[in-house]
Amino acid sequence: MAIITKVGLFPNLSVGIIIIFNILVGLALNSFSILGASFFKKAQLSGITVIVITLILGVVAQITAKSLSTGAVTILSLLFTPMTFVFFFIFMARFEHLQLHTNLIKAAPGATWTLPGIVFWIFLIVQIFVYPILGALVERYLYGTASKRGRTVVFGETTTPVTLINFTKHYYPNWFYQVITPLLGFKKSPVVAVKDLSLSAMKGQIMVLVGANGCGKSTTLVPLPS
Repeated sequence: MAIITKVGLFPNLSVGIIIIFNILVGLALNSFSILGASFFKKAQLSGITVIVITLILGVVAQITAKSLSTGAVTILSLLFTPMTFVFFFIFMARFEHLQLHTNLIKAAPGATWTLPGIVFWIFLIVQIFVYPILGALVERYLYGTASKRGRTVVFGETTTPVTLINFTKHYYPNWFYQVITPLLGFKKSPVVAVKDLSLSAMKGQIMVLVGANGCGKSTTLVPLPS
């Protein structure tokens, strides 16, 4: 992508700038996808939805870029990676239009916003690390376990280093089944994947969970806080 951009679009642009920018964007979009996927149970649905949202955000950024203020561009770029991508491309294009080399510490000439290019890179770096953390928190909030104590891991001299006490996990229907289908006279109940499971793994013991597909083996092994 950096070579295509350099050769086909921005001949005055430093190849180092576009290479670093593409690397940051790629990592930030991965993190953005992790956050988006955390709101869904189905992998295919989350993938399609995140792609559509990404394209829509990019189009909106392209349409509104000529009229946005510095504050609006700052907020949108910080929150949404697709918009950060588009705004920085517009930033580079404005320098190229005047046949100038892109200067990361200056604002784009002729733009309604005065954000230096280096700020977009800072936003991308923040998104790379913050999005996965938010995704983990969202996933835990939406699909966390119902047990009060969960799994306890004890290091040191002990005969039961791993203990589960009254471990319970429910999978609740999505918003469509919770809000829409009851209006049509159909209600979907939560799925109880694991119910009040208590077990201890003894020191020096190899313990395995055996059961049919969907009986809750993987759910039981999901890492839980001490």
